Amino acid sequence: MEYNSEIARNNLKFLRKSYGLTQAELSKNLDFAQNGISQYETGARPLGYEVAGMFANYFEVPFELFGNKNLSEIMIINSSIDVKDVLEVVDIIFPVFDSNNAKEDKYFKRGFDVLSTIIKKAKAEIITGEIGKKWNREVVENNKEATKEKIDNCVNDFVNSYNSFHTLESIANLVGVMILVYAPLFDKEILEKGEVMLTKRKIDSKYLLSKQKENNSEKVEFIEEFDEFITDGIKILKKHRKWSELGDYYLAIRYIFNVVNNEYEKDINNMIGEEMLNVLVELENKYAIAFLKKRYELAGEGIITDCD
Repeated sequence: MEYNSEIARNNLKFLRKSYGLTQAELSKNLDFAQNGISQYETGARPLGYEVAGMFANYFEVPFELFGNKNLSEIMIINSSIDVKDVLEVVDIIFPVFDSNNAKEDKYFKRGFDVLSTIIKKAKAEIITGEIGKKWNREVVENNKEATKEKIDNCVNDFVNSYNSFHTLESIANLVGVMILVYAPLFDKEILEKGEVMLTKRKIDSKYLLSKQKENNSEKVEFIEEFDEFITDGIKILKKHRKWSELGDYYLAIRYIFNVVNNEYEKDINNMIGEEMLNVLVELENKYAIAFLKKRYELAGEGIITDCD
């Protein structure tokens, strides 16, 4: 494979700046000497093949592009998305459901209140920037068990509500919690990307739609344990006309976020989910339409006309 160290060093500088990182921050994230990064970028030190591969992997750019193509000419990186967009993405990806009838059940009301508190707190911290001040690996690890306990209680309440009163709002919220709130707690890659993103107040759509890391043992164990549980929830939604669209949507999102127990690599699962979403858009699934519209908007690709 051809490799041009001059192109690679220019791409390193371009990608670092595009993602709003200083040399010191990139050094910390990679556990790599800051002086070395500086020397690579200025050309004082040749950027070798193996080290270039490390940088390419970090920025998730194919090595054949990183070492051969001027990325500044072919890539547009939108690494700074408005906080308002982040809040909209949260609401679109993870809709929360309630009703007057459902709230008459004490289990549902308690679970819904806990879930609402978790989401409101996260939104408030994003808006004020407080989450960026305290988001680091040590804090995340210390708080993870407490967060899991809250979500466990929320999940149990929704399960009890459905078992006792067949509140379908409980199942709708439950599946969303398992795929989009609970599962990421077990993914160290997401936590590390969140640390970089939030401490810089850079809201990155790539992070929001980030792929899961299948070799994370905790994540694998979680999926194995709850795979049937999530599947049963989706089946329940699909049996009811009012909720079938949501069931189809979560089936696709499950693959997008790689919360599925199969032998495929994450890229394959992601591709399957993308194809499912495209089909759902053709079927006028309102959840899939909202998801893809917002994502294409944030990616700078415009609004897909088929959804208008």
